Amino acid sequence: MSMFVKLMIVVVVLLASIMAAAYFLRNKLTYFPDKHLVGLPLQMGLEYRDANFTSADGTKLAGWIVEKQNARGWALVCHGNGGNVSYNLELLNTIAKNGFNVLIFDYRGFGNSEGTPTEEGLYADTIAAADFLMEQPGFNPHRFLIYGHSIGAAAALYCAIERRPSELILEAPFSCLADAAASHYPAFIVRPVLGRQYDNMARIGKLLCPLLIVHGMTDGVIPQSLGKKLFDEAKGDKTFASHPNGHNNAHDCSEYENAVRDFIDRFY
Repeated sequence: MSMFVKLMIVVVVLLASIMAAAYFLRNKLTYFPDKHLVGLPLQMGLEYRDANFTSADGTKLAGWIVEKQNARGWALVCHGNGGNVSYNLELLNTIAKNGFNVLIFDYRGFGNSEGTPTEEGLYADTIAAADFLMEQPGFNPHRFLIYGHSIGAAAALYCAIERRPSELILEAPFSCLADAAASHYPAFIVRPVLGRQYDNMARIGKLLCPLLIVHGMTDGVIPQSLGKKLFDEAKGDKTFASHPNGHNNAHDCSEYENAVRDFIDRFY
């Protein structure tokens, strides 16, 4: 056996080992939950109450409800793949100050919610959150906004197709998880490992409500090009808004706030 053949065998075995390790660790590489709450809505001047409900498989979930007098409608907020609801106080405040009652919740494994995060679990938990919100006194299905950030955009899109809100806002979404991962790691490793996980491209054409995609030009986690790719695939009433900030600090710039406000003002 030549030295070249031996070297190729070593390379193949090494790559196979890397891919196998990545496959078994993919959940740990996708979700970064924190069970510890680092803040409360009161820090943003928002009165709130705890929300506790159950996903379809019996997993107990937790979140917060912020209610406002003379609210324009109800909003369901789906946060990203790290931390928990308390890491998203700025996002909660953005939606609330636009005049909405808001339910923000933790997927399984995050914050005070039970379980371990999975793709199907996030979808089921978001449906459960929407159904819980729909049971609230005064809920109006014609004034129902869903908002999703990052991986929460995938959960929000799935829920929007299943529960038909009046509007959908996606912040920093991706076309599919493999595309997002391939912007950071070798594509020949991540694509076989991730397959069709969180395939927003396969779903976006089924969306029936008006859509806003807002994405930062300097997003170092999910490139803006992936948000534009998803936007191009969407049909119907759609708007793309760009802002100069990154993945987790959109709320610090007026371009983001103006885009969200202008979209909401069109319908409320």
